[in-house]
Amino acid sequence: MAQAGASAAPQTSVTDRPPKGALITGIVLLLLALSSCGVGGLSCVSFGTSFTDILTGASTVALGETTNLDAASSTGVVVSTSADVVCEGEDENGSKVSFAEPSTGSTAEIGSGADTFTFVYSFDTNPGSSYNVVCAGSEFSEGQYAVSSFPGFGKLGVGFAGFLSGFFLTFLGLIFLIVGLVKRSRWKKRQVGPAASSPPQPPAAVGGAVASAPPMPPPLPGAAEAPRIEAPTPWMPDTPVLPTPSPPPMPPTPPAPGELQ
Repeated sequence: MAQAGASAAPQTSVTDRPPKGALITGIVLLLLALSSCGVGGLSCVSFGTSFTDILTGASTVALGETTNLDAASSTGVVVSTSADVVCEGEDENGSKVSFAEPSTGSTAEIGSGADTFTFVYSFDTNPGSSYNVVCAGSEFSEGQYAVSSFPGFGKLGVGFAGFLSGFFLTFLGLIFLIVGLVKRSRWKKRQVGPAASSPPQPPAAVGGAVASAPPMPPPLPGAAEAPRIEAPTPWMPDTPVLPTPSPPPMPPTPPAPGELQ
């Protein structure tokens, strides 16, 4: 009987379940955006730390003198106390080195004692190769410069990529979250409508039969039955019987001409 009742119980339709796919997708995208921005922030912090360590182990020379760099990464940088300098260089094979100025907004300064070094050039290097670099300023400029390997540009690219992907994922996550909330609100309204309009149904008994109201208990033995009070019939006057009028008798038919009376 229990198994029959369980099988007869109404099952929840798939369409009646609250929509939550868009909500879950939005939450997952927001979490991914948060982690992506975190990776980007850590990469940018690591880039800043690497940049402040440029002068560690680098030889500082006066403008006009030649210095040597044993490349330890794929990028070399030139920092100088004078921003108006021109650099030339060649690798161990005698090939000329191409120097690139930093893009707008990517310049930076490093303090070393009483001197302040400015990031002026970067150039491509092969790890393990040796490079000779010479930087000189104008005729009346004086100062110092240093050349060092810099592994931090890759970290800067990772940082920018992390921030961009984080903003994009945040945008998508908010869209999915709003769509999910709207769908869930509409689903709640649909559920409240039928529940308010339909009358309550009696509970189903075991076996699927509709339960009816329990019968009234019989009266206790020896209990006195309550007296019945009959209401008196109200008095109504007798209706008089009136005679029905009858039509007057028809006159006799006169004899035809030539007939005897």
